[in-house]
Amino acid sequence: MIEFRHTNGSFQPTMLENAALADCVEPRHIQGGALVFVTDPARHETVMRAARGLYPRHVMVEEALMEACVEAAENVKANRGRLVNEKSRHVIML
Repeated sequence: MIEFRHTNGSFQPTMLENAALADCVEPRHIQGGALVFVTDPARHETVMRAARGLYPRHVMVEEALMEACVEAAENVKANRGRLVNEKSRHVIML
């Protein structure tokens, strides 16, 4: 799981449009909550359950897509000239 700082309303839509993350299992986000980028349909429901209660600034992502996710987030413009960047990263074994 990655938590990003300086996110705004364009963060999730921009991440969902990123080509490197487009092949993930749908749905790729929880309404009002975290984004989920997983390519294995068998693990998707487990990851979705683990992501419940997280905020829109959180992204649950499998290891193979982690760097693509960080690169995509760093291209999102935040408010007042700030850039979206990684605040913390946690490995969650599911």
